[in-house]
Amino acid sequence: MATADSGPEPVLPRQPPGLTGGGRQPAHLGFEEYNVARQISCSHHYWITGGQVETFSVPFRYVWPSELDLMARLAGMTLRERWSDWQHAPFTGDSRSHISVWQKAPQRRAPGRGGGPDDCHPGPR
Repeated sequence: MATADSGPEPVLPRQPPGLTGGGRQPAHLGFEEYNVARQISCSHHYWITGGQVETFSVPFRYVWPSELDLMARLAGMTLRERWSDWQHAPFTGDSRSHISVWQKAPQRRAPGRGGGPDDCHPGPR
């Protein structure tokens, strides 16, 4: 079984290309850059500590739930449940995050590939 917690999805539908969003606190400034075509965002952070400016930037590649479903299917798993949060709120087109649970599909044995002596003699003996 696998679980994914995507965290907040990027606010792409509401932002035109090139627009960034972010937050600000007295000693911290953070903002995101989005490349919609490449599905990449870059998170930039600046802190003022002891009169010095510290910076940190990190790239992220985001995926949509449908992409995760495809990757799970290719790995032999099926979607069991999906919610928009840990309180099990329904996942809808307006959800900004998701919790998804996939499970490994039961393996089927190919005919003639038995695992023991009983496989050689089907039925009661």
